[in-house]
Amino acid sequence: MSYRMSFTSAGLLVRESLILAQTYQSIQDWEMVKKSSFEQNLLQARKPSSAKRNIREISHRLRTLTADQFELLIDGGYADQLQMLWLATAKTYKFVLEFSQEVIREKYLKLDYMLSYDDFDSFFNTKAEWDDGLDGLSESTRKKIRQVLFRMMHEAEILTAGNMIIPTILSAEAARVIQYDDPALFVAYPISDMDIQEWTR
Repeated sequence: MSYRMSFTSAGLLVRESLILAQTYQSIQDWEMVKKSSFEQNLLQARKPSSAKRNIREISHRLRTLTADQFELLIDGGYADQLQMLWLATAKTYKFVLEFSQEVIREKYLKLDYMLSYDDFDSFFNTKAEWDDGLDGLSESTRKKIRQVLFRMMHEAEILTAGNMIIPTILSAEAARVIQYDDPALFVAYPISDMDIQEWTR
């Protein structure tokens, strides 16, 4: 499968991600972070298997961030933190990035702010035509992917509770750390072409 889908094991994991980010800031070694976080149950997981899975998932995501993005995740305001976590998710998962660009942002640009399950299903079916891994997934697995992705978008404040698209307002620092990394990543957010042109001058 060309699409990695392990994000379905958890949501955006905001609280847990910030804990691991702060732990990494002091240790500077991801293997040590994973070991100590698991042994001390820093994420306060009820089951060891859940702790191990979430630690592994978060570390995969956070390692995609540049040093500047990582610093903003730790020191930025809450909106900056959510935006960096969404960025890490989009950088880790091609499926999430393409959905953000081809569905969320396209609807936003057309002033169509309502995101439905049908929008997801249409996107998924289109991708499945070209990807045997997606095409072979069961209906229950497809529904779980949809459910978790929508939950993550709610947590990232990409969507309202009623599934309306929320325009992203990036701070100057957030725009800078994305621009310095890869301007193509701006499409992970519902933002206008005018804003992107302003930031990429």
